[in-house]
Amino acid sequence: MPDDKSVRPAVTLGLVLASAAWLLACLIGVRRAWQAGDAMMGSGVAFQLIAGAPMLAWAAALWGGRQFEFGRREVVALVIAAGACRLVLIDLAPAQSDDLYRYIWEGRVQAAGRNPYRLPPEAAEFSDLRDADWASVNHKEYSAIYPPLAQAVFLACAAVSPEGGRVIVFKLFFTLCDLAVLALLLAWLARLGRSPGWAVLW
Repeated sequence: MPDDKSVRPAVTLGLVLASAAWLLACLIGVRRAWQAGDAMMGSGVAFQLIAGAPMLAWAAALWGGRQFEFGRREVVALVIAAGACRLVLIDLAPAQSDDLYRYIWEGRVQAAGRNPYRLPPEAAEFSDLRDADWASVNHKEYSAIYPPLAQAVFLACAAVSPEGGRVIVFKLFFTLCDLAVLALLLAWLARLGRSPGWAVLW
């Protein structure tokens, strides 16, 4: 007798694609609100809140014991959908945190052969490194606080970033890290014998 809480792979695929379409539509709304400036930021926040509706539905179903069956096709669709939802905002300037500009600055300081731990961004010794992004660097009065491994990441990203394209390169790196977490989560769920549906929440 079939389990009445089991969802066939074909239906799971449709739900993944429908959730992705909903999220993408909301994120396009967020994108347009951010591009329109401060006057539209309220709309951007509203779109972000609305975007969470499918995740609430997935969470309720999973906690309720619903068993979503995933085949290779459904997992591939989930990964592609996750990538698309992250890439839709990749080229926009950071809007909710300015930390990225600090990462870029510290990477550039290292690429120039200098030590970001020794002096703060406002130091006169770093004046030759200041560019259009420097105005967005936060806490210019403090030297670097991020640990060495993070600094190595900043240096690597800065080393391959073209001038004017640093934000995208850094955001792309962190997007790839985010998708790597998704891959690890899928592998972990498989090892535990749990449904990949839990990864949808990520």
